[in-house]
Amino acid sequence: MAKGKRSNILRTIFTKICGAFLGFIIIILGLAYGLYSVGIATIKGQLQKELSVQNANFSESLRTELERITLLQYDLINDWDLKKLTLDIPIYTDYEKSEMILNIKNRIVPIQTSSKLVQEIKVIIPAIDQYIGTRMVSQIDDHIRRIIDEYEKNCHTHILYNEGEFMILISYPQLYNMTNRKMQFMLQTTLSERAINSYLREQHQERDGSVFLVSEEQKMVIGEENEAFQKAVRNCIREKEAEEGKPHPEERKTLFLDGKIDGKSYFIVYTDIGFQDLRLVNCVAADAVFGELKNYRLWMMAFASVSVIAVFLFAIYIRKEIHQPLHELMEGFREVKAGNLDIRVEHRQEDEFRYIYDDFNDMLLRLNTLIDQQYKQKILIQKSELKQLQAQINPHFLFNSFLILSNRIDMGDMEFAADFSRQLGYFFRFITKNKSSIIPLKEEVEHACIYCNIQYARFASRMDMERAELPEDCESIPVPRLILQPILENMFLYTLEVIDYRGFLKVSYEKDNEFLNIVFEDNGDTVSDEKLESMRKMLEEHETGETTALINIHERLRLTYDERCGLQFDRSSYGGIRVTVRILRDGDKMRWNDY
Repeated sequence: MAKGKRSNILRTIFTKICGAFLGFIIIILGLAYGLYSVGIATIKGQLQKELSVQNANFSESLRTELERITLLQYDLINDWDLKKLTLDIPIYTDYEKSEMILNIKNRIVPIQTSSKLVQEIKVIIPAIDQYIGTRMVSQIDDHIRRIIDEYEKNCHTHILYNEGEFMILISYPQLYNMTNRKMQFMLQTTLSERAINSYLREQHQERDGSVFLVSEEQKMVIGEENEAFQKAVRNCIREKEAEEGKPHPEERKTLFLDGKIDGKSYFIVYTDIGFQDLRLVNCVAADAVFGELKNYRLWMMAFASVSVIAVFLFAIYIRKEIHQPLHELMEGFREVKAGNLDIRVEHRQEDEFRYIYDDFNDMLLRLNTLIDQQYKQKILIQKSELKQLQAQINPHFLFNSFLILSNRIDMGDMEFAADFSRQLGYFFRFITKNKSSIIPLKEEVEHACIYCNIQYARFASRMDMERAELPEDCESIPVPRLILQPILENMFLYTLEVIDYRGFLKVSYEKDNEFLNIVFEDNGDTVSDEKLESMRKMLEEHETGETTALINIHERLRLTYDERCGLQFDRSSYGGIRVTVRILRDGDKMRWNDY
């Protein structure tokens, strides 16, 4: 029931109009959100391209600078004074050695001044236990020895990050410890972390985020002081590489990813520089890029909220101006369908509904007039047919009744003859009485019982009869005259009189909250299934066929109550025919209370 009600609500014009308006708003919002998403994606794509190109160019520039410094170091390896000094031959005087040291120092100073990234250059000569620097010449201390040990430990890697110093190291000979040779000298170029930071800031262009240089092998990070932040960024990169695989070092790819750090979105671009495992990482906060677009998002949310309110107000307006008038008109049609033709609908506003309402009321007035004319015409016809029916019953039944009475008198059964004469008198007085065409059901049932008693006197030796008592709460139901006795007459005439075995007749009552069914059943086999179907069609097609007693009863019941009432033919559980007379229990629902 609830499901059907919901289904009806979904099919209403009100729901369709509101749904259409809501759908239109959703489409507009969808388009707006689509354009917003496309704009975000476009800006993100452009940013990705810009950051990737910028990072790649900067990485290439940094790699070129580091390789240039390395080439200058390699060029210094071939210096003849340096090689002579590392041999520590006794033939050289202290003056000659000093001159050699001065020449070497003059060679390394231009290397330092050639790049703003270079902080200091040292030539470490273990043979003389000294190092030659751009600032001084001094004995090899513990710090330098730790650098040499770390260099050997890392398999002579070119870069080393030790005690906060970022260095490029080249030894001569290279891989000396793998060839059982001693190191003659080492070139140590210390890069300025401050200069590198300044170099990195030039790339970042004051965006919210960070750019830094990282070496996982050396556990070095230059350019980002917030250790927690740079660790989070590196973790994002590791997760990305775990999913897609780490690129080959020679590919020097520039990769882009989205990351969340402390609940804040960042765009992360990282490039393998191509110099050892150095990697340039650039992080840009998404808010710094899309900050301007947040206003558009807020406007779209505001538009969505206003749209929801507009849909709500529109629904209220449509309900008041369209749904309620339509609902009242539909209720009027339902009342008309239920048989109430006296209903009137009112609409105060001067609009199209006023015109429809007035036409609806005029239609009901005309319909009432036409129904009244047609109904009265049918009633007059039914009265005429009823009188003809009464005239048909009298001669046929009178002969058989007098014959029974005569036989009983000849037999000397005066008590039966007296009782039979009284019942016969009651019977004929009832069918010839024209005072009222509507009587209580109790009187109609008593008349049918008298008819059964008269017929039973004739067929007592050939049949059995079972009659239920009429329920007390149904005795006062108003019914048309002569709706039961003609049915009994047909059952006697066409079944019980002609069968050659003992007959059976049963009269019972079935009731519910709305209807009372009076059921007649017999056990005769004279009505075939084809005949039974023909009798049903006879009731449906009565307007075009001749009028019989059963059709007369069926029509009068439908005219008196409604189309749900009347006669119904079925097969009896006893093998004969079952005739059901259906009437309304509520007399106030009768269409016509007197002919």
